[in-house]
Amino acid sequence: MTIESAVADLTTATTNLLSSVNVQKSTLDASVATATTKADVATTQAGIATTQAGIETTQAGVAT
Repeated sequence: MTIESAVADLTTATTNLLSSVNVQKSTLDASVATATTKADVATTQAGIATTQAGIETTQAGVAT
């Protein structure tokens, strides 16, 4: 094995590793985006539930 072929093999291995890392990063980024969206939806739903509870409490007070 010559130095040139060793450098070529190392370059190929480095390129393959970089490609793999980028694919994994893309997958992780997509998962984080999905989790963030779900957290935002849950927060909104909790706010709506709190508002509804306040309305029901107000209506109960008016009804008495």
